[in-house]
Amino acid sequence: MRKRLASVGRPHFGPHYHGSTGVAQPIFRTLVVVLLVSLLALLFTACEGGYTSRGERSSMTQSGDRGEIDVRIDSASGSVTKGVEFDCAGCIVEVDVTLQVEQGTYKLEFLGEDEEVTLALEASDGQQVTGSGYMVTDSFGEGEYRVTAEEARGVSYHITYRIR
Repeated sequence: MRKRLASVGRPHFGPHYHGSTGVAQPIFRTLVVVLLVSLLALLFTACEGGYTSRGERSSMTQSGDRGEIDVRIDSASGSVTKGVEFDCAGCIVEVDVTLQVEQGTYKLEFLGEDEEVTLALEASDGQQVTGSGYMVTDSFGEGEYRVTAEEARGVSYHITYRIR
């Protein structure tokens, strides 16, 4: 009678059966692969200049050929190129800029034709810097500037512009 109970309690599923983990192993492996791919994608994004920010607020006002842009950021890291749309294609936009950072480092680079840097401002740890330069708009009226942040906190910048 003992042999009979033993054979009923432990059925034979063949040589490839690994107990109750047979179904869980492929699911676990899939989850591990997905997690690793996600982490690698995040690392590549960070290495290639990915940009993250928290608490970013901006406003833009324009009157005729003049205007202002105000940006405030709680924290930021990485690099990104930002675009500003104007009502003028292929124009030069003169800028006066004030940049202030409480902690870390924040850099603004205004771009002309062929991504030529026409003004670069960098502030860190409680600094305020100012400068003048220009942007060139493309055929759609968009001007560009690049930001690069290294663990920056309490960032604010003010851009006064005039379209030529």
